[in-house]
Amino acid sequence: MSDSKLPLTDATRELRVPYQRLYQAVLADKVPAVRVGSRWFIERAHLPLVAQALGLEPLAASVSAD
Repeated sequence: MSDSKLPLTDATRELRVPYQRLYQAVLADKVPAVRVGSRWFIERAHLPLVAQALGLEPLAASVSAD
């Protein structure tokens, strides 16, 4: 998997939200995600949109392309 895709577990760390909250949003089609096998992935570039969908503060300064 490329660096541009984050597993949900990594995305929850960057967003600072519980896994279940993000997972439920994925299942409800509130955030864009791709399932590969049994794992879900979110594009790193979509993190600001995901944060907005979850009602979080904007992430512009905290998301980096390390």
